[in-house]
Amino acid sequence: MSESLCHYVLCNLNCVLTLGQKLVKVTWPDHVDYEDLQKALSHVTKVAKIVEAQCAEADRVARVLQIQTSLTELPPDVCVSELGRVRVIFMHVIA
Repeated sequence: MSESLCHYVLCNLNCVLTLGQKLVKVTWPDHVDYEDLQKALSHVTKVAKIVEAQCAEADRVARVLQIQTSLTELPPDVCVSELGRVRVIFMHVIA
C-alpha cells in the first residue's frame, strides 16, 4: 500500500474503533445487541492490527527499494542481491 493510502485506511479504522468503543460504552449490557457490538469491535480491532502490520511491511519494502535504487551508482565491487537485501563485498580493506 502507498503511504497515503495506509494513512487513510488506518485513520478511518481508528475512527470506527473510537465510535465502536463509545457505542459499547453507552449500550446497556443487557441490550440484545450488546454482545454483537463487542464482537464487531473485536473484529475491527483485529483488522486494524493486520492493516497496521501490512502498512509497516510496505514501508520497510519501500525503504529497501529506496536504498537499492540509491546503490545503483556504486562502484562494481558492490553487489545488490535480487531479493532486495543488500550485500556489500569490499575488494579492499580500508585501514
